[in-house]
Amino acid sequence: MTSTLTALLYLGLFLSQTVSTEKQNLSKPIIWAKPDFMIPKGKQALIFCQGTPEAVKYQLYFEGHLFLQQSPKQHGRRNIAMFHIPAMTPLTAGQYKCIYRSKKLWSNPSDPLDLVVTELYDTPTLSVHPGPEVTSGENVSFYCRLGTATNKFFLLKEGRSPHPQHRYGNTQV
Repeated sequence: MTSTLTALLYLGLFLSQTVSTEKQNLSKPIIWAKPDFMIPKGKQALIFCQGTPEAVKYQLYFEGHLFLQQSPKQHGRRNIAMFHIPAMTPLTAGQYKCIYRSKKLWSNPSDPLDLVVTELYDTPTLSVHPGPEVTSGENVSFYCRLGTATNKFFLLKEGRSPHPQHRYGNTQV
């Protein structure tokens, strides 16, 4: 009888600790950007972080380091923090995560948000020799030119995977 009572006591203690621990876990926040995750150079970006309605403080991390923090604003029943990046540059492009605090507990980090800055380079010109229409098996040369200096171009075929193949010099495709 004593061993049964001891087992039930340990089971009760285990269950009470499990319930207590579950109450202390905060759901991870949701993070998103406007107008999008790809933002033209010099344009503003807004990063939003949404936690539970009880959140009292938000922190935004950039590349693993504290970047900004603020108190949330109520949007209806949603508790959201908005972080403003006035002008996107290569220095502000990268991975962002956010966390929030509710009472004395901090949440786990959000999923990562990768912000990409676009329009850093001029648009290249592409010409084809002997011309845009060729017969099957005929050799074709593509010439890509850019006013600024670069040594790498990516040629993508419409309807194919957007992942470029790294090729240099004279290459048959």
